[in-house]
Amino acid sequence: MQVVKTVRIPVHYGITKRKLSILNSLTARTTYGVWLYIYRIVYKVDEARKTIILYDVDLRKRIYE
Repeated sequence: MQVVKTVRIPVHYGITKRKLSILNSLTARTTYGVWLYIYRIVYKVDEARKTIILYDVDLRKRIYE
């Protein structure tokens, strides 16, 4: 079963295109990070703790690039 959660971010009607673009990039990276975390850690529960820590470092690198 796949669960989809939606988060609505209130945006002022006078927001500039540049700020909206920055917000879109930020939310896309966050969404990707959450997806990657769920895929690599939750669905691969049988892996060793050391491997999970390595994934955590990889996730941080990918999110904050």
